[in-house]
Amino acid sequence: MENGFLKKCEEYLFGNPAAKLKILAVILFGLGIVGSIIIGIISYANWCIFETGFGDFMIPFLISLVSTYISSILIYGFGELIENSGKKAGDEK
Repeated sequence: MENGFLKKCEEYLFGNPAAKLKILAVILFGLGIVGSIIIGIISYANWCIFETGFGDFMIPFLISLVSTYISSILIYGFGELIENSGKKAGDEK
């Protein structure tokens, strides 16, 4: 029984890493967008209170949006690469 349990745990943890990376990319994208909105709200409040330049409000918001998008695309693309290389290896066998 213990050996079967360990085999199932191993398959769950290490099986199909491409799908797990794709899901991780989508989750990180969602969290990043929420974080960007929070950064935007805080920056806007700071802009309203201290009357700083408009760029002081927009630059952190835009940088966080762009960095979230780029990192999510890279993680998702790596998942696609793993998935396609696994299909190619399966075709050659």
